[in-house]
Amino acid sequence: MKKLFIIMALVTLSATTFAQTAEWLVSPQYSEIKYFAPNMYKVTKDGKVGVVGSDGKEILTPEYDAINLFYEGRAVFVNRT
Repeated sequence: MKKLFIIMALVTLSATTFAQTAEWLVSPQYSEIKYFAPNMYKVTKDGKVGVVGSDGKEILTPEYDAINLFYEGRAVFVNRT
């Protein structure tokens, strides 16, 4: 009986270990990701800021120096150059 329990435990443990998978929603290419607005996130890459959607697609490429929060449906994008 003890052997049967050990075999069942090992089979169950191995099945749960193999069943766990993960996918990247946003590929790990940004140095920082912060909440920006509903379904949008502010990302930083090489010191520049952009916006990605919750589906992982870029809305604005990281080319701005700063992006302020939304106010009345608008946001300010700062490019100092």
